[in-house]
Amino acid sequence: MQAARLEAECCDVYGLDDELLAMVPQPVLAVLFLFPITSQTEEERLQQDNEKRVSAIMYSSSVFCIRLLSN
Repeated sequence: MQAARLEAECCDVYGLDDELLAMVPQPVLAVLFLFPITSQTEEERLQQDNEKRVSAIMYSSSVFCIRLLSN
């Protein structure tokens, strides 16, 4: 018995518009997004992380859970 051989290839995707996505060979096994990290994008990411932490702390202090037990 011979094992099935999966062949994959990489191609560029030039945008997420329907017309541009139609040029991508099918079937698609995965999509990998690559973008440059600059000092500005890293600062923005850290700021967003801090904002998420603060909002999570504020939200978690106002949440309570009720457990209903049936007899």
